Amino acid sequence: MGALSRSAKVVWGLTGLIAVALAAVVVASAVWPHHAATSRRDRVAQYIRDVNTAQVGSAREANTIALAYTRFRGDPQHAAAQLRALAQAERAMRVVRTRVAAVRAPADARRLRSRLLRLLDLQVDFAGDVRLLGAYVPRVAQVDGRTSAASRRLSRALAGARGPARQARVFDDYAAAARSAADTLSRLRAPPEFDRSRRSQVARLRRLERLATQIAVALRTHRATGATALVRRFAAANASPAVALDERRAVLAYDRRLRAIDSQRAVVQRELARLERSL
Repeated sequence: MGALSRSAKVVWGLTGLIAVALAAVVVASAVWPHHAATSRRDRVAQYIRDVNTAQVGSAREANTIALAYTRFRGDPQHAAAQLRALAQAERAMRVVRTRVAAVRAPADARRLRSRLLRLLDLQVDFAGDVRLLGAYVPRVAQVDGRTSAASRRLSRALAGARGPARQARVFDDYAAAARSAADTLSRLRAPPEFDRSRRSQVARLRRLERLATQIAVALRTHRATGATALVRRFAAANASPAVALDERRAVLAYDRRLRAIDSQRAVVQRELARLERSL
């Protein structure tokens, strides 16, 4: 992952958990024998079999997601095919949810049905954000790569620049690079959890652009004291932890959603166990 930026690396730590969270919700039927059962139990057992039949495509699509993210993780800069696979998987999961919702539940299984549909809703919503995340991360990586390269050019150029006029041109070049990166990032659509981080990064780049422009003006007008103060502010803005903190908040928000899916999966299993005991 050497080609990825800090932002992309933070996000990429989630990919393994995402594949697990979107796994198929196959309702266990082994504990529901087809013999010596009451009519109520028979009806619930048939509902469970029908639900599992409705989800036949879900396991295949979950594997599609896992495979796409394995490939995407290895080569996130060239992800068009993987993104198509993720979009296809998301659509298929929506179809699965519709099929499961269409299965009629007997009275004893209505609570199971509502819990299962809630789990599928969480998964479908998250699958949409996973697709959006997959489109967003490579673009952010490109922007971060450009700004990192601009910072390195700035350091090298300042080390070799002699005289305020040349130094001013160096800061002008950096301001142009920061402006271009901010413009690109401002147009990107981020997953909801990452939009605050995106906006923080845009604000940081705009601030660096303004300071670099002000430094260039101060150097051209021979205001050495003012230029020195502005350079200190520039360095502080460049090292600001605000973007990193917002990235951390985004990761925690994603983690909460992953945990909510896992918790709802446990709710479904508890309801199955209750039905097994009571019927």
